Amino acid sequence: EEIFQIGKKDNAASLEIWNIYSEYLNWHRKRYPNVKILDIALHMDEATPHIHVRKVWEYTDENGNIAVGQAKALEEMEVERPDPSKPVSRNNNAKMTYTAECREKMMELCKAKGYETKKQAKSAKIRVCHRKADAGKPSIITGKPKIQK
Repeated sequence: EEIFQIGKKDNAASLEIWNIYSEYLNWHRKRYPNVKILDIALHMDEATPHIHVRKVWEYTDENGNIAVGQAKALEEMEVERPDPSKPVSRNNNAKMTYTAECREKMMELCKAKGYETKKQAKSAKIRVCHRKADAGKPSIITGKPKIQK
């Protein structure tokens, strides 16, 4: 699950988050056709409006059937790991490239809407950007997908 949020309790922007996410989703569907969105929910019933997104990773197996699997879906979409010269590992896999590309696209869309973005380390689970007028106040947060067991 991914969570996208704009604003805080006192300065929430539900329409703006939906517009930015819609642009992001259009890009995502073209760039990652094997990632299927299961559910998108705009939550307006909590302190800050936010969007929850659930997705599934599909690929075509050796028999031509649609199967579910993140690593094989990324491989089928030709998403490389950060350093192709090194073996696949926890710190060098295609999911890292996918996550980085998605975060960068979201930051690009934020900038286009007048938000400043704050770069964080590759391993950061949360990215924050804010409008210049709201310096220091988080405005958009994109979260790393949470895996439920």
